[in-house]
Amino acid sequence: MISAELTVKGFDIPQETTSLADGAKEIEISAENLEVGSPAQFSQAAKALAVIKYAKKKLVGMLKPQRQEAHQVHSAICAYESELSAPLDHAEDLMKSKMIHWYTEQKKFEETAVDAGQVFVSVIPDAENIGWRENWKAEIVNESVIPQRFWSVDKKKLADFAKTNKGLVEVEGVEFTKGMTIINNS
Repeated sequence: MISAELTVKGFDIPQETTSLADGAKEIEISAENLEVGSPAQFSQAAKALAVIKYAKKKLVGMLKPQRQEAHQVHSAICAYESELSAPLDHAEDLMKSKMIHWYTEQKKFEETAVDAGQVFVSVIPDAENIGWRENWKAEIVNESVIPQRFWSVDKKKLADFAKTNKGLVEVEGVEFTKGMTIINNS
């Protein structure tokens, strides 16, 4: 890809979104003021949900072309950036690898010399722009002997278990609670 292929475009926001935005504020105020304490009010709230869903779908639909175009531009810029940075990323990885190798070998040599009782002055330079951090990794070689404090609980599996058994089957150390979610099928 060459830089000439990238263009930045202004996005035209449809005028209709202004009236929809005003309508959205009115719907929000209406929702804040609507009480749900009776069957009639519950039905009124259900109708309001249908209006809310329709308005949101209409607003999102109006901006879809702009969102798609912005996504295409963003994707093209990211791809171009990755293409330009790839040699630099590779060069950085190479330099770090070579430096770590030399540093590690030099440290081993110096430790061997000190252990042998030699007076030794380190030749590893202090570079202002270089810092060191040890990275520890764990590889599981026998899962069955890992202490319990390192186990983790799968809350999704527990929730699925509760859903399957409607919370009737107890699990020691776990309390299942049921909540409700309203699905707006408008």
